[in-house]
Amino acid sequence: MPPQKRKPLSLDLTTTIIDMGAMLAQIVDAEERAIYYISKNFHDYELRYTPVEKGCLALLWATGKLRYYMLAHEVHVYSKMDPIRYIFNKHILNGRISRWTLLLSEYNLSYVPLKSIKGRAVSDFLADYAITEESTSDTTALPDDNIFNIDNETWKLYFDGASSNQGYGIGILLISPEGEHIPISIKLEFTVTNNVAEYEACLHGLKVAISLNTNRLKVYGDSSLIINQVIGNWKIKNETLALYQEYIDKIIDGYFDHIEFIHIFREDNQFADALSKLASLINMPDELRTIHIFIERSFEPGYIGAIEEDESQLEPWYQTIINYKTAGEYPPDTSTRGKRAIRALSSQFIYKMGQLFKKTPQGTLLTCVDFNKGQKIISEVHNGHHHSTV
Repeated sequence: MPPQKRKPLSLDLTTTIIDMGAMLAQIVDAEERAIYYISKNFHDYELRYTPVEKGCLALLWATGKLRYYMLAHEVHVYSKMDPIRYIFNKHILNGRISRWTLLLSEYNLSYVPLKSIKGRAVSDFLADYAITEESTSDTTALPDDNIFNIDNETWKLYFDGASSNQGYGIGILLISPEGEHIPISIKLEFTVTNNVAEYEACLHGLKVAISLNTNRLKVYGDSSLIINQVIGNWKIKNETLALYQEYIDKIIDGYFDHIEFIHIFREDNQFADALSKLASLINMPDELRTIHIFIERSFEPGYIGAIEEDESQLEPWYQTIINYKTAGEYPPDTSTRGKRAIRALSSQFIYKMGQLFKKTPQGTLLTCVDFNKGQKIISEVHNGHHHSTV
C-alpha cells in the first residue's frame, strides 16, 4: 500500500553469498504495512565483494530502485551490519566507496540494530528466491510506481529545454501542494532540436509526476509551440514531434485525473530555464550518471560578524558535523535541503576517539581544530616550531 506522508519508512535488507532481498515498509497505527518488495542476484564481479560491501551494495541498489519513496521520507535501515557507518566512516575512499558515499548522501538514512520483525522474514525470503537479471532491467523504474502518496491536491510542473553548440539539456521543476521544490536537470546525450528538447523536458516531467502519484497537475512551459500542440490548438506536421505528442496523450489519458497546460513568458520560467542550460553546458565524466548540486540562499556577506564577534568564544566550526556523526542531530529549524547538505558534508569526515578528522582522497586523515588551537598552531609555525598534530 502507499506510504503516508511525514512518517518514517523502514528498509529491511538481507544479503546472501549470491543475492539480496529487501522490503520497504511503514509503521502505521502500530502495524507494519508493506510498501514494496525487491530482490536481485549479484553480478559475477559483485560476488567477489566482502559481506559488508555486499550489504552496502544492497542498500545502494534499493535506494536507486525506491528513490522517489525514500527521498520524501526519513528511512530506518534494518540489517545484520551497519552499511551506513561503513560507507561514511571509511578511512580511505577508493573509487567505489566514494561513488557510494555521493549517491547515498542525498537520503535521510539511519541504521537500526536488527530485531525480530516481520520485514526481516520477508527480506530473507526475497533473498533466497531473488529474481535473475534476465527477468528485470537495470532501470530504476518500478512497475507499480503509481502507488506513492494518495493526494488529490494539485502539483505544479515547470519545464524547459536547451539546445546549443555545447550540448543539450532539459530542466524540470516540480512544486508540491505544500510548496516543496523538486528540481531536476538532465543532460541529453543525443542530438536534438530546440523543439525536441522542449518535448523531452515535458515528457520527463510528466513521468516524474507520475512516479510521485501526482494525478492533478498544472504544467507550465514557455514554448508556445509545444503548449498549443499538446492541448490540440495547433496541428503537428513534424513526424518526430508527432511521436512525442502521441506518447504524451497516452500518458495523460492513463494517469491523470486533471491536467492543465499553461503558456508562460520566459522570465516566469527562469528556474527550469537555468536547470536546462546547466545540463547542456556541463561536461560529465563518463563514469558518472548523476551529479548532486545543492543551491542555498545567503542573506549577508561572509565577513559579517567576523570582526565584531569573539571567535574564541564560539563553538567549533565543525560542531554541526560532530552532532550529526555522533547523534544524527541537525541544528534547529534546518530545512530538508539543509539536512541533505549536512549529510553530504559529513561524509567527508570521520569521528573516532573523541576527535574529528577530515578525509583526503589519498586516505590521509587531517585533524580538525577549533579557533584557539588553530591560532596556537599558526603562531608556532610562524615562529619556526614543528607541529606534529597537523
